[in-house]
Amino acid sequence: MKHRETRKPAFTLVELLVVIGIIAILIAMLLPALKKSRESANMVACLSNLHQFHAGTKLWEHDHKGKRFISMGWRGQIKTYLRDSRIFVCPSDMNPFLAGPDGFLIDIWERDYDLGIEEGPFARKIAGNDTDYTLGFDDIPVSMGGDGDFNDVIFRIQLISANEIKLTLVSISAGFHFDLIESESRKIIFRNLGRDTPGGSAVIAPGGWCSYAFNQNTEKVYGRNGKILAMDYYKPSADPSADTWPLQGSKNLPKFARHARGANVLWTDGSASVVSDYRQIEPLLQPTRDKYWLPVR
Repeated sequence: MKHRETRKPAFTLVELLVVIGIIAILIAMLLPALKKSRESANMVACLSNLHQFHAGTKLWEHDHKGKRFISMGWRGQIKTYLRDSRIFVCPSDMNPFLAGPDGFLIDIWERDYDLGIEEGPFARKIAGNDTDYTLGFDDIPVSMGGDGDFNDVIFRIQLISANEIKLTLVSISAGFHFDLIESESRKIIFRNLGRDTPGGSAVIAPGGWCSYAFNQNTEKVYGRNGKILAMDYYKPSADPSADTWPLQGSKNLPKFARHARGANVLWTDGSASVVSDYRQIEPLLQPTRDKYWLPVR
């Protein structure tokens, strides 16, 4: 006796196309929500990074009694207190900047602060290009009464490879005393530059990628409520007296406008929040510069 074969039901081409269309519509509906959810998570992670920076400054302050925390070289000063160096990069930042070497600091005997090996209020690039240049330092910035000649100590900085920078002492003309130290251990590499160490070179690591900046007036506003301590930025130190925020896109938002709701800001009292309107904290506008960036006059 022959058994008649039964054919299993199958989708027709039309039914298959309908299913594919429904799936495509659902994906199109869900993608914006997923993107928004991911961006919200990135924004929260960025705020957490800023909170950790403030915690790092407080721990540094506890371990360095009598010294002031300044913006120049801030990564080298606090990285020993941070769990992971990846927090220096905002998760929404697709184009972070390459920070200066943060493994070494310049310790000035006669001052209550250390200097990072990077451009800022205490240092200027004198000559050269991005991979081979001379950097001149002043022990006091112009804003604090310095002469602005940036020749107290001069280093030559050469990028040897992606993982190595050669640092060479060129000259020293100041009457003060300077040590080159490791930022984490504070081990002295070159003692009393220009005297006990008339010259010399050291190979150090670049600072890595970064998405944040500290206010150049950190040492003056630190601990004062209502002032900006750090924020999303496009270079490692924010100068409210000179920085013109680079704009991008059809909405002319600042280059560092990485979050849909605004800029993440760390305030001097340790709180972190989102500022939705960048113009509210624009440093070149006198009212906002006085209110958020500068110490009380």
